[in-house]
Amino acid sequence: MKPIFVGGCGRSGTTLLAAMLAGHSRVVAPPEAQFLVEAIAAGRDDAGAFAAAVSASWRYRLWDLPGALPGELAAGDADPAAVMAGIARAYAERSGAGGADHWADHTPMNIGFAPTLLARFEGAPMVHIVRDPRAVVASVLPLDWGPATARAGARWWLSVIAMGLAAEAAFPDRVVRVRYEELVREPQGALEKLCPALGLEFEPAMGEAGEASLPAYTQGQHALIGSAPDPARIEAWRGRLSAAEVATIEAEVRDVPTMLGYELDGAPPVIASPGSVAEFLAGALRTARQRLRHRARIRRGLASSARDDR
Repeated sequence: MKPIFVGGCGRSGTTLLAAMLAGHSRVVAPPEAQFLVEAIAAGRDDAGAFAAAVSASWRYRLWDLPGALPGELAAGDADPAAVMAGIARAYAERSGAGGADHWADHTPMNIGFAPTLLARFEGAPMVHIVRDPRAVVASVLPLDWGPATARAGARWWLSVIAMGLAAEAAFPDRVVRVRYEELVREPQGALEKLCPALGLEFEPAMGEAGEASLPAYTQGQHALIGSAPDPARIEAWRGRLSAAEVATIEAEVRDVPTMLGYELDGAPPVIASPGSVAEFLAGALRTARQRLRHRARIRRGLASSARDDR
């Protein structure tokens, strides 16, 4: 099983793209492999240590595979990459996609670990997906994780975009960029252009709703996965952000969106103003609430998964 790594700023469409890729007869999209980089750090060239780190991760349990499987695979192969390929193959077979020979990992922070992942998985491609920063911030602010203010959200987007552009520059033959807006507006055209870089031939089913496996605790945050892409969502941020929030975001990100093909509402350049005490306090309060909601959601999701296992 060969991986296709998808990464970018959270809420930029990593899961949407994985779902579209899973519309291909040769691709399966398991839950995010958020355990992978930590397991590589623990194992490096030691397949046993790698397997132990995977088995110990609660995120691996979300794949609904036997806890002993990584160790069994490590006993037969000394390469952590081969162990991970075996895990992905087992997931594909369990989910009825036994004909797949690629698995799409849509962990957003893959983009920050491009050297680690691309060195470990020889020949694997990575997709850097980008989205309008205003849309990203509008999408993340209502959630129970992530930045708590428009200013923090803009800085978060900017930091991850920097990682993505660095990965593109360092690995021009293996890291390819795609824009969320192109996937939603013209999915077939965007995927036809993308497929050659992934070693795939385009299949029309990819441009439809698609399917990606989502843990119970995240399904509410990806309610649109499985539905046909809706171009109306591209500009939905205009009805969700205040004028002050839009101005703050645009000032914080400077002209970077313009370089990526996004038109700003304000006349650049706009210099960001300092945050106020009220903004700081509101952000701190929202962060505290986020943490409580996030922990409760994970507990409910894990409890639901345990009931399903029974």
